[in-house]
Amino acid sequence: MINLNLKLKPEFFCCLLFVMISLITSIVLVSLYSVKKQVITVWMPLPDSMTEQDAQSTFERLTDHFEELYPGFGIALSIYDETAWTAVSVSSDPEEFPVMWINPPEEAEIPKADLSELFQRLDPAYYIPDFLEFSESPDQIPLSWNIPVVYSSDLEHQGKIIEKNQLPLDLDADFNAFLENSQNPVLSDSSRLAIIEHTPRISGAVCMIPVTENNLFKIQYQDYCIINADADKNSQKIAVLWIGYLLSEQAQQILYTEHYGNFPVQKSALSETFSRHQALSIIADLATARGDFS
Repeated sequence: MINLNLKLKPEFFCCLLFVMISLITSIVLVSLYSVKKQVITVWMPLPDSMTEQDAQSTFERLTDHFEELYPGFGIALSIYDETAWTAVSVSSDPEEFPVMWINPPEEAEIPKADLSELFQRLDPAYYIPDFLEFSESPDQIPLSWNIPVVYSSDLEHQGKIIEKNQLPLDLDADFNAFLENSQNPVLSDSSRLAIIEHTPRISGAVCMIPVTENNLFKIQYQDYCIINADADKNSQKIAVLWIGYLLSEQAQQILYTEHYGNFPVQKSALSETFSRHQALSIIADLATARGDFS
């Protein structure tokens, strides 16, 4: 478990009137006078694309930036590996629950706060083509996404797509086995491309084939943020500020553009991700068909 507990920095000034806070690209105006300064707890699993050291370094950067934006507010972030994450999320006493989770296990019984107001203020700077899917039940918001793909050692498929109804019935779904022996294609998702490119034995010898339905890919949203409905209202407001920061271009580039796993939902960060990685050009073209991200 990694505990990142930020110490509050001394403040040498105070706000005279209302402070304008940029939440979801400068749409939401929040009075800091209505929020008491405190540190809130956040739980999340260790991302697949990061080592514990990478995760600690990445989230220290994020929490430090957040505190610079909002002096006196802080995030105590606990990052667990997969086994510990499931155990702590399912077995913990509700009174010990954090203010916010990122990607909690489905079996965890979590009281989810309503995020309708946040969703109503999402603007065109966010690539969420399936907006209605969330706005009908707005108790969680995604930070990223990926798509289903097939990885194959047959490079003749480079730059092509495959329709879902044309997938072989016996297509393997064991990605770890594919890393050991890439002879048979495997059904997975686009976030695993970075793993392949960092596996010397198969790097450059495997192509990624997006899976589509009627020539459109299915977006698989990831990294869901959920706020504890039983947390006090002040803590929930700080959690909303934290989600707003995680959706900012700066945070999205740190989380996804630099690490090259899931794709960011913030459009500028998404465009930068696609421009940095030539292997993603086919997904960039498909993304344009689903919704503009420029």
